Amino acid sequence: MAEFEGRAVLCKALEEKGIAYRLDAPLAPLTTFRIGGAAAVLCRPENVAQTVQLMALLRQQGVRHYCLGRGSNT
Repeated sequence: MAEFEGRAVLCKALEEKGIAYRLDAPLAPLTTFRIGGAAAVLCRPENVAQTVQLMALLRQQGVRHYCLGRGSNT
């Protein structure tokens, strides 16, 4: 998958905040119907505080994002 502009900056910020992420992560294993492409960056916050930090970071950097629940809302 092609790297989006600012991906390296986002990854550095995620590491600094201790938020787990994977690059070019397949989404199919995470969805109810087992379909989907790859996410350029898949973030997995561990708690509410990290989720709040993540959302603020994405908003600040202007990163287009989508939140997955238990995989049935995709």
